[in-house]
Amino acid sequence: MAAEKNAAFRRRMVGRTLSAVTLDNGKALTGNYLQVHLARPRPANQIIDVQVGALAPDGMAEAGVLAVISG
Repeated sequence: MAAEKNAAFRRRMVGRTLSAVTLDNGKALTGNYLQVHLARPRPANQIIDVQVGALAPDGMAEAGVLAVISG
């Protein structure tokens, strides 16, 4: 049940622009603790606005990363 609620929450974030802090692994962490795969690398420890494009197996994907994440 927890996994279903988590997936439903993440689905509601698709299409939204969220504030996030960049990490050093090509990902960012949003204010509501969603991990987002970034479309392009950015320096770590910066606050950015990220448009969520899709679900990823371990979080979310920024718009423009869909083919990389689903493959």
